[in-house]
Amino acid sequence: MFLRLAAICLALSAPAAFADCVGYDSFVKGVEVKLEDGSKWIARRSAHEVIRIDKTNHDGAYAQYAIGPYGVFVTEGTRNGIGTTTEMVYSKTPPQPFVGMDWTSTVKDTSTSEATHSTYPTKRGKVHVTANNLREVKLNGCSYKVMGVDIAYGADLGGMVQHFAYFPDIRFGLQTKVTYKDGSSDSAGITGLRVVK
Repeated sequence: MFLRLAAICLALSAPAAFADCVGYDSFVKGVEVKLEDGSKWIARRSAHEVIRIDKTNHDGAYAQYAIGPYGVFVTEGTRNGIGTTTEMVYSKTPPQPFVGMDWTSTVKDTSTSEATHSTYPTKRGKVHVTANNLREVKLNGCSYKVMGVDIAYGADLGGMVQHFAYFPDIRFGLQTKVTYKDGSSDSAGITGLRVVK
């Protein structure tokens, strides 16, 4: 009788232990992502797998936002610190990232200064997207599958490479590193992932 009662109690308490693990539906309410640099991102999903992420710097100041499919293919966003809004239009519909992905699209990039409301010359070029290295990580006590996704921008678009951590089971990705044309880079890995309270 005692063993049966203990098993029932364990079964009832088990979901509570995993209640804070992020699932696909968690993005309706919002998901908080913490990075090594102390920044915090809040991610929310809308229709057609479009995710909006808003960044707060380590000091608590709002920094920027980005919107796009799966959190990877940015179609609108701001550039941190320079007051510019960018819109990117892909010639092909971006697919959900998958291991072994090797995808190319032409992109039209239009940027507008928030200070002067003037539009910079439109850029056009190609992006090449690859994905690999599926592995399992543990964040906030929960296990997730994650893989690397790289978006390489052609020279006409600045020649940088964005590196994303993409979680296929929850269809969400976030940039963790950017490598610039001159070889310099900025990076901050993900240290926390939880449902917004």
